[in-house]
Amino acid sequence: MNTRLLERVADTLMYVCMGLGTLLLISVAATGCSTLENLASTKIPVNSIIVAANGVDGLISTATNYISYCSPNPAPAGCSDDAVQKLIPAVRSALDARNNAEAFIAAHPGQLGSQGLLDAITTATGTIQQIISEFNVKTP
Repeated sequence: MNTRLLERVADTLMYVCMGLGTLLLISVAATGCSTLENLASTKIPVNSIIVAANGVDGLISTATNYISYCSPNPAPAGCSDDAVQKLIPAVRSALDARNNAEAFIAAHPGQLGSQGLLDAITTATGTIQQIISEFNVKTP
């Protein structure tokens, strides 16, 4: 078990979550009394999307290490088949969200990005975090 890696991932996630929370507050403040529908279509700085996309990598690394470690049959002690089955689609969703954000950034340099890009990354990372917590996933 690599506790130092887990601590680094936890620290990275904390900073990403703090950044996302700050970004949400800025978005709300910038739009004034807008409805939630308007908030969803809010344009945000590309740097915010880049930070969120980069934050996905730590979680994906933790999840894929666990999947690789627990995939042999029979799985080593401490592995959960349910966790592996839930992590696989969650990792794919996170990769898709990150890749879509990176494709947008490459295709639209210097332009504002859609709140939807950030929401997709946030939802995907939240799902992985929930699975890691639910199954007490630890990397070997």
